[in-house]
Amino acid sequence: MSFFNLLKHSLSIIAVFKNTFLVRSTLFLIVYLFLMIGKISIITLIPVIGILIMMASVFILSKRENMLEYNNSLKNIESIDKIK
Repeated sequence: MSFFNLLKHSLSIIAVFKNTFLVRSTLFLIVYLFLMIGKISIITLIPVIGILIMMASVFILSKRENMLEYNNSLKNIESIDKIK
């Protein structure tokens, strides 16, 4: 598996908990910016930029959800008995 696919897979796993991730990331950013209020520079903004990129990536990957396929998954399980 390539590094890009591994990264995409990891972010897809986090996307399952996107609401919790959003709350915790927002709280982290608020606390971090509060602590860095007098010392803000390009270097101290790197974690902020990283978290924002990660949040955007998780929400973009979470758009791949397909509820129609999920709802039809039980029909696929029922058809396994016919194969046997």
